[in-house]
Amino acid sequence: HPSHRGDLADILRPLINTRSLEQNRLIYGAIVDQYALVDQLEQADWAVLLYNWNSYHQSRQLAAAQHFIRQARQAGKPVLTWVGGDYGARVPDPEVWVFGCAGYQSRAGTRRFGTPVFIRDPLREYGFEHIQPLARSPKPLIGFCGYARTTPLKAAAFTLTTLRRNLLSALRLAVEEPQTLFPPVLLRQRLLERLSRSPLVDTDFIQNTQYQAGALTAQDKDTARRCFFANIRSTAYTLCVRGSGNFSARLYETLAMGRIPVLVDTDCLLPYAGDPRWKTCCVYVPQAEASRIAEIVAAFHDSLSAEDFIAIQHQARRFWEERLCMEGFFTHFPEHINEAEGSL
Repeated sequence: HPSHRGDLADILRPLINTRSLEQNRLIYGAIVDQYALVDQLEQADWAVLLYNWNSYHQSRQLAAAQHFIRQARQAGKPVLTWVGGDYGARVPDPEVWVFGCAGYQSRAGTRRFGTPVFIRDPLREYGFEHIQPLARSPKPLIGFCGYARTTPLKAAAFTLTTLRRNLLSALRLAVEEPQTLFPPVLLRQRLLERLSRSPLVDTDFIQNTQYQAGALTAQDKDTARRCFFANIRSTAYTLCVRGSGNFSARLYETLAMGRIPVLVDTDCLLPYAGDPRWKTCCVYVPQAEASRIAEIVAAFHDSLSAEDFIAIQHQARRFWEERLCMEGFFTHFPEHINEAEGSL
């Protein structure tokens, strides 16, 4: 039903909709022809739960999901499920393959994998055929536009709300996974302050006190979105650090724009985590070293020639196209599964 489409497993979106095959090819690309739905479990390579795991829990349909898992197991088929929302979901069956952008790598186990935040191509959205790389400047110019300013009262309220949610999670009264108690918006605010004070970098920060600058109307949201992408486009580097959930949509938006993310790794569950481009196309900053963020960005910048700097921006865009947009991610998904199964 269209009202449930938001809960549909990502891999099924190109296959279950009201569009024609030609329309789906235009939107989703080659993956429309790479995957097919079959009528019997015996015909399938994988058994995929229709909706994300959160949805089964919230609608009290876990029995139906578990029945499907048992059927798939009897047929000898691996079961795949997706989790949604900012906080992911705990899937109790260790034999089920779990995919989603939220979560923590240290808690992932052997069958839990990160996925990108799937976004519309911002170049096409704003009328650009190709990326327009920036020339190397003497110092790195770091941008940020978004929710990154809070008050002590709001920060305390976030911590109390998270503590309550974590308690419900520990008691198995909520499906969401436990989260860190430190407010992510405060982490952003402190990192931006640290960068602003550093003589090693230049900055162009737009710090809002609300998500999407508090936009309520469609026109205001469009204005906020244009401001957001204009900031990414005009700066070579963009600070990418988690939001409410332990992932950053800005990370994928920055790569898609052909710019260099400053990726603060808060134990993120990155898709294709072994791909070396996470370290070559991004300035990788482990959270334990966040106090040195300006020094890390400056050292990365200083290591690049003018030619390297241009090349990395093109490589960032290719990384998104080849692995992190929906077509790129699911084109390589079978080999990802096969490699993971081989390592068990």
